[in-house]
Amino acid sequence: MSKYVIINPDRRPSGLSVRCRNWESLCELNNADAEVVAAPITLNFKKVIKNLKYVKDIFTGRMALEALFVNWEQIFKDLKSIQSRSEITKIIALTQRVFNPKLTLFDAPIILDYVDLLSLSYKQRSKIEKSILKKIEFKILSVQSKRFESSNKDITTFIANPVEARKVGARFFPNLINFNPNKYRHENDGYRWDIIFVGSLDYQPNIQAIREMTNSIIPGIRNSYPNLSVCIAGRRPTQEVKYLCKTMNADLIQDFDQLVDVLGASKLAISPVYMATGFQNKVLEAAALNVPQLVSSNLLNTFEGINGFISAEDNEQFIDKALDILDDYSNYKLQAEKLHDQIVKTYSPESYAHILNDETKHE
Repeated sequence: MSKYVIINPDRRPSGLSVRCRNWESLCELNNADAEVVAAPITLNFKKVIKNLKYVKDIFTGRMALEALFVNWEQIFKDLKSIQSRSEITKIIALTQRVFNPKLTLFDAPIILDYVDLLSLSYKQRSKIEKSILKKIEFKILSVQSKRFESSNKDITTFIANPVEARKVGARFFPNLINFNPNKYRHENDGYRWDIIFVGSLDYQPNIQAIREMTNSIIPGIRNSYPNLSVCIAGRRPTQEVKYLCKTMNADLIQDFDQLVDVLGASKLAISPVYMATGFQNKVLEAAALNVPQLVSSNLLNTFEGINGFISAEDNEQFIDKALDILDDYSNYKLQAEKLHDQIVKTYSPESYAHILNDETKHE
């Protein structure tokens, strides 16, 4: 049986957990074995000292700056242990943070899954961070990430966003639907919330979206729907997010087994995320669950060729279009049904099962 090793830098539920599951799904469909090597990024002085031998690779762009904070000694030990048990077919590094040129020593083709273009993500975050030190940190990371992205053209790379993939010559591989959408299908009329926003609640673009909801969008909708119920759902809410939820009288749901449970209990999902990069899981999952949604137009470049999304350019449009949806909900529910059918067909694991067997560059 083929053995695929996935190096995952995240140790908590997040978008990377979803991405890891995508690759595992492809392995299952190809009757291949997937083994995940945990590679958390942590601030450890001793670890950084040991990784100073990689400074040249970081300076030349062959490694990312964040790779200094990865325990490469443990990763290589884990890979050797796996290799002693079976031949490694391919190694998949999830994000540039856990890519190291020395991975080629294991004599297996390497796949670098950027997931998102971090140079763009860091650049945008530097613009919306309030802390001067954070702004400087993200600007440095953006510059170094861009150098990395332009210096690794000799390996196979994937990105979840088609526009970003074309920027660096990577292959497009979107996030997939890793649950049975029909099991959680949005059918009943007994909704717990009228409006829901979902996302990681320590991520600055999402925090900015909640600010927009609190200060403008939700008050504007409540002028017509004074009893409007609102839910903010996501993990790791900051103190500011908790304060904003209280301010707009919204339920904050941070502990749930599956996101589909809270999405399925909501009438309308909105995403006023005006500054974001990468693939939008929140949009994919709401569409797969047949939940009507209203999103900022910049989030839709991921979904090329998909028709039926309802988008807005600014807060005023969010208010107007949300009111249209709530006023004529049955019609918009039918539109969501048509969008659901497109999404389920396009973003199923079966649609991308072939990429595991495609030729991979290897030196």
